[in-house]
Amino acid sequence: MPLMNRIRVNNVKYNFGTQQYDDFTMRLHGKNTIYDLANGGGKSVLMLLLLQNLIPNCTLDEKQPVEKLFRTSGGSKTIHSMIEWILDEPDVEDGYQYMTTGFCARKAKENDGNDTAAIDYFNYCI
Repeated sequence: MPLMNRIRVNNVKYNFGTQQYDDFTMRLHGKNTIYDLANGGGKSVLMLLLLQNLIPNCTLDEKQPVEKLFRTSGGSKTIHSMIEWILDEPDVEDGYQYMTTGFCARKAKENDGNDTAAIDYFNYCI
């Protein structure tokens, strides 16, 4: 199974725009890690964004969908979440040992003025 080498989250505002992951990178080097923050520090937001790379439009909690990041005027504009993977030896081809999966999202153009926020997003793999 591939191992996470690095993760990066960019341009994400949460908690009604009061907190953000401006350009956050963690270098895991395929090892286990612990990310320790106080309550409300953004651990669940980070997990939600990383899961979007694997299961698009998933949620950790029905009350906290990824669309919630775009609901307020102080919220996110365009967000990015990426995971760089170290490939297993059988998957290495032509010397390429890494793969990157990514998620990019923005608030959808059409919004009927309600407090829900539809999003436009795409996933990619390099």
